[in-house]
Amino acid sequence: MQPRSRTAPRKIPRQSRSRETVDAIVAAAAHLLASRGWVSSTTNHIAARAGVSIGSLYKYFPNKAAILAEVARRRIRSEVNAITAVLDAHATDPRGLSADLVAGAAERYATNAALDTSLMEQLDAIESAAFLRSAEASVVRHTARYLARQGDHLRSGEDVAFVAVHALRGLLVATAAHAPGKLRSAAFRAEVTRLLERHLAR
Repeated sequence: MQPRSRTAPRKIPRQSRSRETVDAIVAAAAHLLASRGWVSSTTNHIAARAGVSIGSLYKYFPNKAAILAEVARRRIRSEVNAITAVLDAHATDPRGLSADLVAGAAERYATNAALDTSLMEQLDAIESAAFLRSAEASVVRHTARYLARQGDHLRSGEDVAFVAVHALRGLLVATAAHAPGKLRSAAFRAEVTRLLERHLAR
């Protein structure tokens, strides 16, 4: 029997009120992680920000790391879903794909720059690195399938998809950490779009 992860939730909410409580705790943790950082965000701070008792917090999460792991999982899932939605929206017409991918991702990274940077610094501590790798792999697979369907218009293949996904994400993660103001710059977005377009063009 495998030992239980220290970042696994203690209890999965089933009823709407319980889900609202967990959502409030996770949202509060995300806010505090972005504004105060990992060390300065305690479970008491999170409970107070969420408007719940510390007992309610510990009913669902065994420790701070488990809460922040859930913040990471939700942020990663939202990014995967957003990228997948753009690919699906361009299912029959790849024109404008690169611009839409860059604009949407840059805006999300701009909104979450402080949070993303803090999460990246704590991925191993909150046992989310494997979850991130799995999510990235799923985006690469989805992108590869998309490119295969656009063979007359775009380059295809797993290597093409792998480079596109990781180059875009790596660039935006670095920008969020070192120059977040660029993420809403039209000139910066245009430059990233050109890079992606050149990589995907036949």
